[in-house]
Amino acid sequence: MPRHSADANLSEHKISVLQRRERHGWFVNRIAGDASGPGCAYSFGLYKEFGHPEIIIFGLAEQTMHRLINDVGKLVRGGAKYSAGDPSILKNL
Repeated sequence: MPRHSADANLSEHKISVLQRRERHGWFVNRIAGDASGPGCAYSFGLYKEFGHPEIIIFGLAEQTMHRLINDVGKLVRGGAKYSAGDPSILKNL
């Protein structure tokens, strides 16, 4: 069952993340790269809100990955549907 920002016993950080997901329809989480591998960013909420698979991007600048996922999220909110390896997503960004 998905968590909601009004659920009991949540940390301030979790409440903040959930509020942003509830407000926008998704949240972007970024993981910094290090010596063991590249950074990545992924969506959280696209499936719950829109029935769309989550998006993950590896190896670009953190801000670029964040912006790309937000751009895809806006397209999904507008009704677009994408699948793994679908090159048409690049034409819409």
